[in-house]
Amino acid sequence: DLEVRSLAGLLVARLSVVGPETRVAELVREVRAAASGDGATAATSGSVRLRLVFGETVLPLWQTVADCGLSSGDVLTLVRLPRAPAKLSLAFNEDFRAEGLGALAAEFCGELPLIDSLNVGHCGLDGVEGGRGIAAVALRCAGLKRLKFSGNRGLGCLGIQALAEDLRAGSGPDSVAGLLAPLDSLWVSDCGLSGEAGALALASLLAVLPASELSLWGNSRLGAAGLLALARGLPQRSRCLDVGFCGLVGVEGGAALATLCAGGVEDVSVCGDHKLGALGVLSFAAALSASLPHRGASLKVIALEACGLIGNIGGCAVATMLQEVPTIEELSLSDNSSFGAEGLEALVAGLPEHPNLRAIELGRVGLSGSAGGAAVAALMHKAPRLGELNLCGNSALGAVGVEAFVTKLPPKHELTSLDLVACGLEGWVGADTVRKVIEACPALDTLSLSGNPALNAEGLERLTAGLRSPARLRALHVGSAGLQGALGGEALANFVVSKMPSLQELGLLSNSDLGAEGFLAFASGIESHSSLESLGIEGCGLAGAAGGRAVARLLEALPQLRELGLSGNDELGAEGLLALAEDLPRSNVLRLLDLQDCGLVGARGGSALASLVQALPLLQELDLERIPDFSAEGIATFLREGPSVGSQLCSISFGECGLAGPVDGRLVGAALAEFLAP
Repeated sequence: DLEVRSLAGLLVARLSVVGPETRVAELVREVRAAASGDGATAATSGSVRLRLVFGETVLPLWQTVADCGLSSGDVLTLVRLPRAPAKLSLAFNEDFRAEGLGALAAEFCGELPLIDSLNVGHCGLDGVEGGRGIAAVALRCAGLKRLKFSGNRGLGCLGIQALAEDLRAGSGPDSVAGLLAPLDSLWVSDCGLSGEAGALALASLLAVLPASELSLWGNSRLGAAGLLALARGLPQRSRCLDVGFCGLVGVEGGAALATLCAGGVEDVSVCGDHKLGALGVLSFAAALSASLPHRGASLKVIALEACGLIGNIGGCAVATMLQEVPTIEELSLSDNSSFGAEGLEALVAGLPEHPNLRAIELGRVGLSGSAGGAAVAALMHKAPRLGELNLCGNSALGAVGVEAFVTKLPPKHELTSLDLVACGLEGWVGADTVRKVIEACPALDTLSLSGNPALNAEGLERLTAGLRSPARLRALHVGSAGLQGALGGEALANFVVSKMPSLQELGLLSNSDLGAEGFLAFASGIESHSSLESLGIEGCGLAGAAGGRAVARLLEALPQLRELGLSGNDELGAEGLLALAEDLPRSNVLRLLDLQDCGLVGARGGSALASLVQALPLLQELDLERIPDFSAEGIATFLREGPSVGSQLCSISFGECGLAGPVDGRLVGAALAEFLAP
């Protein structure tokens, strides 16, 4: 027999151990049951984990009584640890399939891990068995709020119906899975649903599992008939709705969309329905406007990306929509590549002042030169409260177009966020144009300039010299700018220190020639002079131990850093993570770490990652996607060696990590069961 006492020495439970092969996890379950029987709600709360300590050792849940050296009469101490809801992604493991998912679920042994977000998208789930595999995992997840299974094209109507049936059967009042509740988010994107049959299957699922946010993106055969059937079959509308690439065409598609949105939808995305066109937008606006007096205006956000809006007629249609639905605050027209300055001019001409419009996206709409820039500025005059503007990918704008935009801005504007990614800013003229943008937008908080070669080392030096006073920017992105080595690192540090004293977020994606040398120079130049909290150095040429040590040096120079992106440094590998772990300052406050595509392989990679996570006591979110050689062995090794008993880690993504079939499902499931155990 074993005694379990609290930290205060009070008796909690007496345990009768069946044999030496009894696992510690079983002892914890007995303690939890005893505490529950005594009404000890603090001990059984879903936000608290129970662990047993013998001497000074926290007993691993997967070890046996014999492994731990326990004998009859030993006294164990019960500790209670807070636990945040867990987010788990297994997406893009295409060979995992229903068998692997089912095997993973079976390893949870009836316990309900505290998972509030689950992503099993693109896992090769087909038909009835795929739907049941999703249900098997979902029914084990207490407190589930976000469920994604996008990209499982073989599910179809039968798979969705099977999922709905299993959820309904498994979530009754006498079932442990009665904990299932309405979701915040449900993604059923690209799941092979078509027409009215697909809509009816969806309605049956939503009757069991309603969701505030619903994504149906990529079900290209749903069409207008499917959306109308869904509107009729839904007991309640979702607040946010994505029906992009759902086959909406012209007048009929617009009217169906309006019917679906009329019941209280606040945010709708119709991206990729390229046959919707101007007639579809006009039909949508007229039908929705006609329903508003009866149902109340609610639509605030609409995305019409790649919807076939062309030139003058497209611009007139959007202007009409904004007049008919004046509640719209955010609008995206990106990827209507033939919209152009003509479309924007028609939109401005047909639109009275629109005080509600706060954000607009015009990425890749074919704006060019001074005409394009002037048209954007004219829109700013019609939308005086516009705060967020996205012009990314209009490469023909160039310095001439951006300068035309700046010079014709209204004297007073509220622009706080500007995206000029890949807008053709080059050379010293481009650098001077960036200076004019910053000086003309005194309230600017976020500026994205990636993909403009004007901001290499020479451009940054010119910008540093030209700016008359420090900017108020809090976020700056200068990815793919051609920064190289120590010179690039020094120029960047000098610019941030002298001209960006309030900067909190810096993105340097795909400056592949910076490397360890560049970041060592950047760290030396910026040390003790920056309040950076978020740094993205994805795809920046960091490799091996030298790369790991350079990252550690950055963390030493940036003591307030909370978020770090390292994805795409595919030569970093286990050696890099071990070097980073060894040199990491103990006082680091890192909460989020992105290690996608960082070259981790198998158990050795898992062990190196475990060493790193042990050196990050405040880490909450870890992204390990796109590491196909990591494998189930690497994941299991990491989960068992890495997060310590007091770990705050609650969000892990294992997407595209090479998981396949039931053997991998069992291996990863067993490790997850221990990691996520309440």
